[in-house]
Amino acid sequence: MHAPAAQRGVNIASIAAAIGAISVVGLGLALSIPLLAFELNDRGIPSTWIGINTAVGGLATIIVAPFLPNLVRRVGAGPLLLTAIASAALSLVAFKITPSFALWFPLRFIFGAALCVLFVVSEFWINAASPNDRRGMVIGIYGTVLSMGFAGGPAILSLVGT
Repeated sequence: MHAPAAQRGVNIASIAAAIGAISVVGLGLALSIPLLAFELNDRGIPSTWIGINTAVGGLATIIVAPFLPNLVRRVGAGPLLLTAIASAALSLVAFKITPSFALWFPLRFIFGAALCVLFVVSEFWINAASPNDRRGMVIGIYGTVLSMGFAGGPAILSLVGT
């Protein structure tokens, strides 16, 4: 017989928060990549430039990821995650209201960096919060929710359009 979760040191709220963060990453990527490409296409931007702009999000990940361990130590995981969520949400709004395509490059960088923060911090968080004897199950749920986020983006676009 197992001891109750609270006695084993399992922090269900912490695990749920990490899983919530990764759902934002999956949904954010799966929704934003096609949505922003459609928006740029509607504005008459050539496909090569749409691809270059999309690549800036990946570049942000490459640049930001190495600095995250120190940033988490200095700022803390919670405040960093909240800042990343706010940055991602605000940049999505800014994409729609920003008429200048040139400004989409720093916006895409901010959005990519925010998703990188959410991904990296939630990866660490889920591993730290999961009890050793349940880590595989928790990581499986975490991965499934990430996949559901990836599936959710196209599903939302197909239901509500751009």
